[in-house]
Amino acid sequence: MVTTIRVTRRLLETLSGVPTTSRPAGKQDPQSTSSNNARGGEGSYPQDLKQSSLKDTVQYGNLLLKHEGQELAKANQFADELIGKYGYEATSKPAPCQGERDSCFSCYKDNKEDPAACFGVVKKYHECSQSAK
Repeated sequence: MVTTIRVTRRLLETLSGVPTTSRPAGKQDPQSTSSNNARGGEGSYPQDLKQSSLKDTVQYGNLLLKHEGQELAKANQFADELIGKYGYEATSKPAPCQGERDSCFSCYKDNKEDPAACFGVVKKYHECSQSAK
């Protein structure tokens, strides 16, 4: 059974104990917007609110990095447990038809002017590779 947890900004702020300090985009005070725009302000948010939002974003990023590190450690531990439990180790198989491959390369090196002379060697390599499937 797989449990899915959606990590949202609100969840991370709740877990860290940091309350949300920035307003949602749709719930902005209309008076501050109109007075800022009337004064020729650079944006819809005052400077201190931008700094607060930037600070919140940095904290959120740090929480995500911390959470990512924890999840990576859990995944590595789980992988180690599975490998230990089932004793699985990737076995490296030798590449098939290695001799035919090497003879193809050497034939092409020796017959740079006439690659058609290597037809027989290439045919053997092809047959070997098809039978190895």
